Amino acid sequence: MAGNLSSFGYAISDNPEEGDLWLINTCTVKNPSQSAINTLITKVVEETLKRHEVRLLNRKTLPALDLPKVKKNKFVEILPINVGCLGACTYCKTKHARGHLGSYIVDSLLKRVKTVKADGVKEIWLSSEDTGAYGREIGVNLPILLNAIVAELPPDGSTMLRIGMTNPPFVLEHMKEVTTVLHHPCVYSFLHVPVQYGSDGVLTAMNRKYTVSEFRTVVYTLTELVPGMQIATDIICGFPVETDEDFAQTVNLIKEYKFPQVHISQFYPRRGTPAARTKKVPSTTVKNRSREITSVFEAFMPYNGIILGSSAMVNITFVGRWSVFGEVIEVLTQIDVQKALNNVPNQEKLSPCSNQYESCACSKEPEPCSCGPDIYGEKYWGAACCGLTLLEPQ
Repeated sequence: MAGNLSSFGYAISDNPEEGDLWLINTCTVKNPSQSAINTLITKVVEETLKRHEVRLLNRKTLPALDLPKVKKNKFVEILPINVGCLGACTYCKTKHARGHLGSYIVDSLLKRVKTVKADGVKEIWLSSEDTGAYGREIGVNLPILLNAIVAELPPDGSTMLRIGMTNPPFVLEHMKEVTTVLHHPCVYSFLHVPVQYGSDGVLTAMNRKYTVSEFRTVVYTLTELVPGMQIATDIICGFPVETDEDFAQTVNLIKEYKFPQVHISQFYPRRGTPAARTKKVPSTTVKNRSREITSVFEAFMPYNGIILGSSAMVNITFVGRWSVFGEVIEVLTQIDVQKALNNVPNQEKLSPCSNQYESCACSKEPEPCSCGPDIYGEKYWGAACCGLTLLEPQ
């Protein structure tokens, strides 16, 4: 038996196809027929539930890019550019389930880009365990792919490209080319670069294969060369070898760069990983450190002076009952705003009130909203939930 290890249900996420080679306990199945695939999937689930190891050893084919999918947002296409990874982090089991790096060829990805663009998709998100590693096993690289995709996008910015997560080691090799692509008007000035920790000692224990200094180089280069660059990062609190000094270095790193997005998680020992066999930090310490670094992050106001109080071109990605979410494409100057207003026909510059012959509701004495007397414990006047402007509390 391969070991009493947990795979947390990830084992079937790759949808094994003919040509894949899977290990189940001590049994190897190679080049299975369709019936064998069905039996194999059943066995994968059974062994996973038993907390046995199920590991993808080899991959000869990749899942088709045009498989039917249910989209939460019909205007967004999430496009995987590769599967698997080149890393061997001591706390992660992704490679057990997804195997070694397997990249889609450029032509296949371009074909998919053209298809979704014709279908009316407004955003293309490149997804990967590590976009920076793209193509290393097939003789291409990330800049080649990005330039090819950008060439297919409409110059008016009606379809935007968002580059996915990349670890520092591989993107460092292509910093000049990546920053050039990030300048393109059809590419969001955003990149997710997980640091995981701000101490070289902990990074070594994690087997992350880069130093804090190299991470700083990535952040510095991007923020200096790309106007309005936004960087997201990840932090794991409570890694087994973590000390008070290590944690202080991590907090200082977050304070220094004031990242607009920080994904904070607590270390969880995954069975079968080297980190799971290491002595854990006390849970109370982990929770306290997680709260502290969360408080540090929440104290930042990264958009003050950049977006807050400014006019901007935005791409709305989700509309809820109480809120609207979107991404800023470009912050406009006062001259840009005035030009835009001058181009609006006069009939479109009327008051938001629909009937110009009736007295404007905006000029009347405000009345409590009939949808409910209180919002968050205070009485608000105006009909915020009816689509009107939310007024100050009385």
